[in-house]
Amino acid sequence: MRRRGFTLLEVIVSLVVLTAGLVTIMEAFTVGLKASAAAERRTVATMLLQDKMEEIKKESQLAVGSDQGDFGDNFADYKWQADLSETSIAGLLHVAVTVSWSEGRRTNELALVTLVRQEQTTGDQSQASGPTAQPTSPLPGGLTP
Repeated sequence: MRRRGFTLLEVIVSLVVLTAGLVTIMEAFTVGLKASAAAERRTVATMLLQDKMEEIKKESQLAVGSDQGDFGDNFADYKWQADLSETSIAGLLHVAVTVSWSEGRRTNELALVTLVRQEQTTGDQSQASGPTAQPTSPLPGGLTP
């Protein structure tokens, strides 16, 4: 006569396999949550970086030098640094903005670099006159910053 059912060994083996599978699934969720949080922090840093760059570009008088600060209480973990320097082309400034934030023991940074035309406030401001005068561009191909 044959009995129906599972032996104790079969039950233990199936529980071990089930536990190993559940542990693997839980690890995958943990890794996914960490990656999602890191992506969110990087996205926030990118938006803050773009906002700071636009704020600097809108300034009417830009000065060569460095400045740094934070983004207030809403984004207390994020810091910014801006470096403005002259280029070899008169009236054109090199602007580099960096946003940094900490994740655990690691510090992350994002940087954005651009060129900004510095408005000339002294000297002869007009190089050509008349209705056919075209503005001159300091960049190759006639591009304007």
